[in-house]
Amino acid sequence: MSYSHMKSILLSSIRLAFICAFILLPFHNVMAEDQKAPEKPAQEQKEEPKAEGSESSMEDLSLGDLLNMEITVTSDQPDRVSDAPGTVTGYTKDNIEDFGYFTIGDLAELTPGYSTIWAIADRALETRGGVATLNEKHLIRVDGIPINNVRSGTGYIQEGLPLLFVENIEFLRGPASALYGIGAFNGVVNIIPRERTENGVSVDSRFTFGTDVSKHLEEWDYIHNRDWDPVFHKQVMANAGAKGDNYVFDANVGYYDRKADMVPWDTSTGPRGGGSGPNMNSYRDIFSRVSQKMMSAAGDFTLGFLYINQHTGYGLGWANWDNKFNTTKANWHEWRTVMPYLKHDVALSDKASLNSYVKYHNGHERGTQTNSLGWWADPGTLGVFGYNICTHNWEAYTKLTVDVNKYFNIIGGFNYDIRWNSRQETWTRQSNTTELFERFYNKKSHTISQFAQIRAVAPVLADLIFTGGIRLDEGILSENKYFQPSPRAALVQRFTKNFIAKVMYGTALKAPGIQELGHNDEKLHHITTWNNANPNNQVSLPDLEPEVLHTLEANLTFVNNFMYLSGTYFNNTIQKQMERITPWDSINSDFWFNADDDAKAQGGEFEGRFALPIDMYILASFAMSQTEDLDGDPVRFLPRIKWNLGITQKFDFGLTLSAIARMTPLYSEDTTVTKPDNSTKTIGKDSTSSNVYFDLNIAQKLNDRFSLELKVNNLFDKQVPYVELNPLRSILFSIRSKF
Repeated sequence: MSYSHMKSILLSSIRLAFICAFILLPFHNVMAEDQKAPEKPAQEQKEEPKAEGSESSMEDLSLGDLLNMEITVTSDQPDRVSDAPGTVTGYTKDNIEDFGYFTIGDLAELTPGYSTIWAIADRALETRGGVATLNEKHLIRVDGIPINNVRSGTGYIQEGLPLLFVENIEFLRGPASALYGIGAFNGVVNIIPRERTENGVSVDSRFTFGTDVSKHLEEWDYIHNRDWDPVFHKQVMANAGAKGDNYVFDANVGYYDRKADMVPWDTSTGPRGGGSGPNMNSYRDIFSRVSQKMMSAAGDFTLGFLYINQHTGYGLGWANWDNKFNTTKANWHEWRTVMPYLKHDVALSDKASLNSYVKYHNGHERGTQTNSLGWWADPGTLGVFGYNICTHNWEAYTKLTVDVNKYFNIIGGFNYDIRWNSRQETWTRQSNTTELFERFYNKKSHTISQFAQIRAVAPVLADLIFTGGIRLDEGILSENKYFQPSPRAALVQRFTKNFIAKVMYGTALKAPGIQELGHNDEKLHHITTWNNANPNNQVSLPDLEPEVLHTLEANLTFVNNFMYLSGTYFNNTIQKQMERITPWDSINSDFWFNADDDAKAQGGEFEGRFALPIDMYILASFAMSQTEDLDGDPVRFLPRIKWNLGITQKFDFGLTLSAIARMTPLYSEDTTVTKPDNSTKTIGKDSTSSNVYFDLNIAQKLNDRFSLELKVNNLFDKQVPYVELNPLRSILFSIRSKF
């Protein structure tokens, strides 16, 4: 490490120390040890954990526990969801199993402020009007370890990450934490694996199979004058583990396969250059996670390994500008993650603990894309583009937590991240000619981060809780450098143990990485060619800066043993938003730039949960947002209004019924679509109808070891007119076994 680099780190540390001292000063008196601490409300008292293998149901838990689940994502320490210094929605393993939703994407649809959109056969998370098609602005954590793709930051939210092994999952909206770094921009999804509490061996498995049964398939038959084959789903999820006096072992696996229609097109009616199958939404996902924890006097050491392989077609939306379903079997992509890691958790004293991890992450992306629209091929001929990218990452993280007393807590830590490409190949082919580009990009990206957070309680009314923190991120990639502070602050006022108000402010950044800066550098030859040909009109490579999000939130919450009600107002501003555009008309290439104007979004969210003493659990949510782009226009195809209603009813004879109603929202901005009869229609927010989708889940427990389940998605086969990729009606059967 160079002297200048060390000097930069030292100066950053000094800055952070002064900032922490400034924050701590007003709470000096609160820190006094001899001050009496307020008693925690009854809802915060922890219960003894249940024995491993016991059935977790609403009969086993108090209603207050169901409505006041303990979450950690907002401050990296346990909080009641009503007291957390952020806006968060949590789901227990019982919620996941009762609703039959085993992916992040499905649960996101239930979560106020979250939804999903389709981005070339992959689901992308939308949060409060902000979306990134690769989920690179949402941080996905498993057991405290970030698992997003190394190069592009892609987050897995479909069957490649099945949730059977999960104890709780938490959806944080907005940048309410300064603890998680450059990927935690629009939100954080925190996955907490199940913990074993009793010695012994156990196995839990689930096998699902089914098919799509939708009139929408018949409409495609009519449009293309052909018959579609059925679309079959197969999925296996399993957990196995063992616990001894000083060790815990867990193994989680998953396999998902959805076969798409592969019958060749009739070239007279199919896409130009046809002859391949349409591969409309084919998936093959493989998941594996292994964890070995050893407990000793030196702390807990966990050696873990994560493997995810997601192979998919490009769906119906790829190259669809001429209103034909142009996707062929040649259109596919694959994301692969291989990640071993080592964690160490140790209690230094009864007031201090140290949590650290080091991980190696290998991310591999490859695929081919084909269409006939003349991007890289002459019009009317088949053009093919292929890529093969391998990226590496080492990350080291350490966090110190000190509970000074019952009034005061402080967290501080350090994070170092380095990543680089070892292979980046792209190639194109049109007709029978192939051109190979080996733009080998191996410049290393360094990110150095320091963070600190304090939490202080003052005896105002039933308690006033202040949480404040800051993160300092310094990034170096090629010639681009940045230094960005990310502060956050939250005031949580308990008026009573049931009624709470919050005011929160936070910032986050999406730093340019290998995807953006690497992409620009790879196309530098376009600029060189242009400058050589135009000496009087020189252009230069963009100097990218971090994209910064500012969020202001206000929240009111009421909670008792029977209901949880929460309402939130938010106001977002995105500065220096990164856009991929072609800025110079005569240069046939696109680059990443920072926008000059701010993008804004504001709206409100409501969440209600009700636990009735008849073994019924009700979930309800409503969200609205107004999102404007950099020109001040409404953003297309983002939800303005959405609502959800879910009901679970349990019966004494082992039957569980769950029903979900999801309202698909109105869409902003007029657009022109082509109907199947080749006529055109202009639609907008006033003429695009919304629909309510119903999902039904029925589970019957046969005995202590086996249960059966029937899941029907989109029960009434509703479709939003002229909107691509509506959910198809599907019928799925599952067999569950526990030993």
